[in-house]
Amino acid sequence: MKRLMRYRIISGSVVEVRDAFFRTGKGEKRGPRKGPSTKRQIERNDRERVKRLARVINCNFGPGDLWLTLTYADNRLPIDRRAAEKELARFLRKAGKLHKAKHGVPLRYIAVTADKNSKTGEPCRLHHHLVMDRMGWELLTELWPKEQMSYKLLDGRRDYTGVARYMMQNVGREKGRRAFSASHGLKKPVITAPYPVARAGSVQLPKGADVREKEVHEDKEEGFFAAYVRYVTPEGTP
Repeated sequence: MKRLMRYRIISGSVVEVRDAFFRTGKGEKRGPRKGPSTKRQIERNDRERVKRLARVINCNFGPGDLWLTLTYADNRLPIDRRAAEKELARFLRKAGKLHKAKHGVPLRYIAVTADKNSKTGEPCRLHHHLVMDRMGWELLTELWPKEQMSYKLLDGRRDYTGVARYMMQNVGREKGRRAFSASHGLKKPVITAPYPVARAGSVQLPKGADVREKEVHEDKEEGFFAAYVRYVTPEGTP
């Protein structure tokens, strides 16, 4: 038996509300997977990768934290992705030591090694994107050539799904490979227990909520109903 259920995913100031059918009967099993993933399923998986990354960013980072891009000159370009990941790990170890010495706490970060053009999907020159605790430009230039580094601060939008989408569009799909790496101890989103609802999309938003995404799917012939909304809570809301 299936029931239309609602649950929330809370990531810092961002709340996602999802309505979907859940199997509630005992003994009911999902059918076997048939054939390779369809284009629609691949696109759905890509959207979910973006959402997973956005939740981690929204839980842990905000205005004033660092949005960093690391590139390579010809004489430093790694021979492959694995070598680039080793260079990134070396950079993070050194940055972590500097951050710990100055602030007394471990460096927090989320990073991807990019190998795909975000517009064409074709292979591109290896580089890295990071969201991390803010560090001074002068410190970072001791660890990476300044002409091969883009240094920006996160703005006050509070929902960094756009940043997550850009990061994921630069990462190729490869079975068994993590989409992104992250430091230990980062906060995780809160997922509430699902509860039954009568109609998909009938969610009451708090006054002043800033809706960033909203979808409602209804197919009465197939009996399929689902809804999704993502919003930023009003300023000052816990």
